[in-house]
Amino acid sequence: MRMDPFNVAGALARVSEAAQFYDLRGREGRKLSARQLRQLFYGLQRALQPAHFVEAGAHNAATSLKIREVSPQTSVTAFEANPYNFKKFASQTNFAAAGVDYRLNALTDHEGPVTFNVLIEEGGVARQPASGRSSLLTRTDATARHEEVTVTGTTLDACFSDQTGTLALWVDVEGAAGKLLAGAARTLPRIQSLMIEVETRAFWSGQWLHTDICAHLMGAGLIPVARDFEFRHQFNILFLHPDALAHAHALLALEQFYSARARP
Repeated sequence: MRMDPFNVAGALARVSEAAQFYDLRGREGRKLSARQLRQLFYGLQRALQPAHFVEAGAHNAATSLKIREVSPQTSVTAFEANPYNFKKFASQTNFAAAGVDYRLNALTDHEGPVTFNVLIEEGGVARQPASGRSSLLTRTDATARHEEVTVTGTTLDACFSDQTGTLALWVDVEGAAGKLLAGAARTLPRIQSLMIEVETRAFWSGQWLHTDICAHLMGAGLIPVARDFEFRHQFNILFLHPDALAHAHALLALEQFYSARARP
């Protein structure tokens, strides 16, 4: 379904009203907004108890490990596309023992080998290959240099469309959210809650910006209900399915999120 750009703009304006509760002139206010949005997401999972949780761009899979605590019956899968990250964190944590399926895969728009761009230099500064700044896309910064590595790509539909039950999703894929969503057409209707990192300007070549992502998700029936203000041009938006908002405890978690910010 094509989404009216005025509806998208209106939705973004409504969730951005929460900026009044933070001092965004300093880093602390922005960090607080991100921390509180994460807590809302965890509270929603505690209320909704989804059948499946998927973390895309998992890095050290900290979010997946947290979901195991708040929703013990949920099956948890964490996808990490950077092989340097995967090797580092798989050696540090026994994910299988923790109940997390930690996979070396890129969630994208097709199955098969894909090129992943490991950022190794930017602005004349060397970058560690094990970091959270690499992507399926290349940086728009002309000073950026990448190491191209081949990883196995897959899609949300290939992994989850034949399974039953509700799904929660956390997406932090450094500009490549459009590719992930393009491979999720059959999975999106089952998503109860989705946290996704978006950008208001292009840091990566060919990326979807915040309005593109909102239009796509709202067209699929998901509702943006909250956002943070983590960085000036990059932030997270939380979407819920209408069925989630019909859940009394989930609605209460959202009410408490906003009422806490109204206190002096």
